[in-house]
Amino acid sequence: MKKIGILTSGGDSGGLNVAVRSIFFRAKHKYNMTVFGIRNGTTGFIQRPVNCIELTQQTFSGYLLKQGGTFLGTTNKDNPLVGTALSLNIYLGNIK
Repeated sequence: MKKIGILTSGGDSGGLNVAVRSIFFRAKHKYNMTVFGIRNGTTGFIQRPVNCIELTQQTFSGYLLKQGGTFLGTTNKDNPLVGTALSLNIYLGNIK
């Protein structure tokens, strides 16, 4: 089974919940993927284990789409590349 994770990062913006819902429905119904929502943006992504929830059709019922912001949470802090081989190579100038 294929899996995909969705996160929102950078700050709240109108329409994020609708965008997450659209990605969920396309991934689930067209590509038969299991879909996870990563909580609190890049902060949730770099936590171990990753801070996520499995998204289902039930997730998007009710008033969720009428709420502003993002139900997953967001942040404009933390760098997911810190401490990785990729970030070290960028720092050393091996990758530009």
